[in-house]
Amino acid sequence: MILGILITPIEIIAAFIAGVLALFGLGAAETRRQTTTCKEREAAVTIDEARDNIGNKVVYLPSRAWRLTPEEGVITSANEIYAHVRYGADVHAKATRPEDLELLKR
Repeated sequence: MILGILITPIEIIAAFIAGVLALFGLGAAETRRQTTTCKEREAAVTIDEARDNIGNKVVYLPSRAWRLTPEEGVITSANEIYAHVRYGADVHAKATRPEDLELLKR
């Protein structure tokens, strides 16, 4: 519950910074996607595609954050809003917006 309260201000700040960068022609999202060195990826997924791809590998590329490094994970489940992805050596999955995920090609 506390995390839900903390995430909202962080997302607002990240969106503000992205907007300022866009004003100066520094499109962070485009730069991030061009500079990744992960394996070839397909387009961002929808929540239905996330449900259909439980157990498959994905790459996390946030559209509204400062993070430039992609992170690989495996979809463990999905609900109406989020795909739950286990990243790296994590024990538990994290709720992730499906539009920030891209499926890895098999």
